[in-house]
Amino acid sequence: MSSATRRLLIVAAITLTALLPGTAAAFPSASQQPAAATQLGWSATWTAAPQRPSTSFAPNWSEQGFARQTVRQIIRISAGGKAARIRVSNVYGTTPLIIDRATIARTSHGAAIEPGSLRPLTVHGKRTFTLPAEADLATDPVPLRLAALDAVTITFFVNRPTGPATYHAQALATTYRAAGDHAADTGAAAFTDTSQSWYYLSGVDVITTAPPGGVVAFGDSLTDGAGSSTDANNCYPDELAERLATAGQPHAVLNQGIAGNRVTVDSAWLGAKATARFRRDVLGQPGVRTVIILAGINDIGIGELAAAPPSRSWPPTPTSPPARSSRDFAN
Repeated sequence: MSSATRRLLIVAAITLTALLPGTAAAFPSASQQPAAATQLGWSATWTAAPQRPSTSFAPNWSEQGFARQTVRQIIRISAGGKAARIRVSNVYGTTPLIIDRATIARTSHGAAIEPGSLRPLTVHGKRTFTLPAEADLATDPVPLRLAALDAVTITFFVNRPTGPATYHAQALATTYRAAGDHAADTGAAAFTDTSQSWYYLSGVDVITTAPPGGVVAFGDSLTDGAGSSTDANNCYPDELAERLATAGQPHAVLNQGIAGNRVTVDSAWLGAKATARFRRDVLGQPGVRTVIILAGINDIGIGELAAAPPSRSWPPTPTSPPARSSRDFAN
């Protein structure tokens, strides 16, 4: 057996041991589960794993943040529902984030939205809401019926300077920015600046009448979509969602990949290590029943693992069974 193969097997074993059922560190007890994971009626239909503000691989707006600007983001959901809510993250923020106005609509094309579909987003009935530093929140339900694979536009207007913004670096989708408040615009004319990242947006949930059965794709750039075309929705979680919908069995497929992510090493550019973010990015998603894990190659390729191999005493010995039933597939 070659040394490269031996190292790959070691990383695969570490990944499986750290993340699959039976590891207490990765699977907390039911009392420790995030609220989103236990609420009835909601199912996540789209997600993006939050990252620290950084320069990353391409220019972005995360370090400068926003002030008196509108940010319009287009995502494609995987499963439909009769109502929706948006999850917003300030988990890497150092100051409270005040969103002065937010809207959701079905997408027309580019930054334009479908006429008649615009809905205001509120929190506790208020159109202006605040996220504390290092916190997440979900908006109130919005009566907007969405179908599987619909394109959805979410728009935030922030008046006060936000400071550095929690974001997801590799969106492989165009995000738009405009000066001033254009959260209710149906047209695209004001949105003259573009970026290839998502900002503050961490999830879209729907109320669905179908049984929960969401799939989380968890991993690195192979999951995040490296090499995919911008605005094409053709990374592998997108393709899986399309195949399920075409077969008449639409299911939520959630992409929780981060390009360059590693199992055992934190990085300002490449995200929190997989063992640290698994609870939030997988168990914290409502309606999830299956997890696909594709991780570990960057621990070899970037060389951090070889420089500081994990102790044989890590991860800790399991002390309790998994908190809930799920299926897991790992590379």
